Amino acid sequence: MIPSPSDILLSNQYGIKVYEKFQESICEKYTLTKMELDILMFLYNNPDRNNASDIVKVRMLTKSHVSISIASLAKKKYLARNPSGHGRTVYLELLSRADEVIEEGLAMQQRFFQVMFAGFSEEDRERFGKYLQQISANLDTAYQEGIQNK
Repeated sequence: MIPSPSDILLSNQYGIKVYEKFQESICEKYTLTKMELDILMFLYNNPDRNNASDIVKVRMLTKSHVSISIASLAKKKYLARNPSGHGRTVYLELLSRADEVIEEGLAMQQRFFQVMFAGFSEEDRERFGKYLQQISANLDTAYQEGIQNK
């Protein structure tokens, strides 16, 4: 069966909704918003992308929402903002207080992947990963080029 665009978009929406359900208990336990938890996990999973503009660009989130969440996380002592010696870049550093949240976040992500890939063999997951990389590259190219439906 070849999936339709509608099937793919629906699957993506289900994935987002299920992931958000998985986040709820951690957010509640630590009084975090989903965006705050996303930012902590992003910084942990992407240590080379450690500033707000990286988060905005990669996750395609609004600058204002990311800024508000970063300010809140800094106030809650989950991360520190370190200005660069030159320029306007501020680097984000996870603090030890975030360790427990991240540990639970990693376990949550593992459970989510187990649910998402239930019934898939290792070979199927590897093949899916290759397909997903190609799809992402295709869509990134279209987005960067400003392709429109003509």
